[in-house]
Amino acid sequence: MVTLMVISFTLATSQFRRNAVNLPSPINRLTGFNAFWYSHHLLGIVYILLFIHGSFLNLTHKWYQKTTWMYISVPLLLYIAERTLRTRRSQHYAVKVLKVSVLPGNVFSLIMSKPNGFKYKSGQYIFLQCPKISPFECR
Repeated sequence: MVTLMVISFTLATSQFRRNAVNLPSPINRLTGFNAFWYSHHLLGIVYILLFIHGSFLNLTHKWYQKTTWMYISVPLLLYIAERTLRTRRSQHYAVKVLKVSVLPGNVFSLIMSKPNGFKYKSGQYIFLQCPKISPFECR
């Protein structure tokens, strides 16, 4: 569990997230935001290992004294609810890319069509999947 958490923490540092570390060619493709994003999904495995670890408490023999499941269930249910909501919303909204332009500073601009019924609220974000840029992303 600690090893997986160290991997997630290391890849979350700004040097790895912004691809500032120069690694050899095949490994360099695994750095950047994708490494940060996918390494944080390793924390699901940490939760499973934590549950297994907590269920084998040797000092406690009664099931209701093994309380590890209480600490795991609420964050896990919140995560599952958020992912389910995101998946359902992504099926309702489809956009078309109208214009792409590269701006100074290695920034690009996307102009997309607005889906029917879409209302902008401050703080919203969009999750873009670009398989040509990153091999880990697909529909």
